[in-house]
Amino acid sequence: MSMMWITNGFLNTKKFKWFYLFNVFFLGLLIEFFQYILPTGRYFEIVDITANGLGILLGFLISYSYLLKNKHL
Repeated sequence: MSMMWITNGFLNTKKFKWFYLFNVFFLGLLIEFFQYILPTGRYFEIVDITANGLGILLGFLISYSYLLKNKHL
């Protein structure tokens, strides 16, 4: 996901865009939806969506603090 953010220009702007976080969260929702409709032996769970959201926020905070520390922003 970090590579997606970088290739979409996240580092080229100083303004925070909610678009990037929404795209990543939507991808997680899409994966959960496909787990629900496809017969793969995996199941849709709200807990997975919550874990995905927390992981996205944690990953963003760690990446953002690293970039600030190394003066990329």
